[in-house]
Amino acid sequence: MKVRLIKNCEGPNPAYNPKKPKDEVTNWPVIPKLKGTVIDHPDAHYLTYGEDPNAEPVDEEAKAKFEVYQKNREAGLAARALRAAEDGSDSTEA
Repeated sequence: MKVRLIKNCEGPNPAYNPKKPKDEVTNWPVIPKLKGTVIDHPDAHYLTYGEDPNAEPVDEEAKAKFEVYQKNREAGLAARALRAAEDGSDSTEA
């Protein structure tokens, strides 16, 4: 599953060695991941979720997961708004 970062982020350093001291220049557990970087990982689709996502889906598998997420999110927001209208309260805020 592939996604493309739409903003600069931090991510795991594949060269990180926990047995080496962290004060070495190249041995950090996380490193910068630049906007435009394509991430290929089974859980990469999670980066496309939320109100301020970090990535956009690139391949068909990630796009399908994103569409399911969008439909479920819209249904959840509609149910929350309906409950708020029935209760007379404003529970639309997270």
